[in-house]
Amino acid sequence: MKKVIFFLIVFLLACSCATDRVMVQEDVMMITRKYVGQYIDYRFTPGRFVDPNTTWVKTSYDSIMGKIPICSKDCEFDKGDYLYVRKRFISLPGNPLGFWTYTLESSDQKTSYRLSTRKSGAGLSVEDY
Repeated sequence: MKKVIFFLIVFLLACSCATDRVMVQEDVMMITRKYVGQYIDYRFTPGRFVDPNTTWVKTSYDSIMGKIPICSKDCEFDKGDYLYVRKRFISLPGNPLGFWTYTLESSDQKTSYRLSTRKSGAGLSVEDY
């Protein structure tokens, strides 16, 4: 009887062991803050009809990223500030469904603005940051 139980346990262990590739996916590090250059200047364009007021921020990476659209009438960044686009996932507690928000912030995080959904000067949408 003990031999039957022993062989049954060994058989179950052998069947439960994976012989192929591991099926568990590894964690992937998500980048939630991306450097977009040093602040240079801004230009305000008033909203028409449904469009919000948009301010176009020019950075040192303007040739790569284009001008970055933010929802604001003014821009309180200081010249030379290091600017980052931060990506945050917002959901209700206990609910896995939610949405991403994108903000443009300075390196010390004292000034930040929500990104507009308009495409940047280089044709980048908000999700491309």
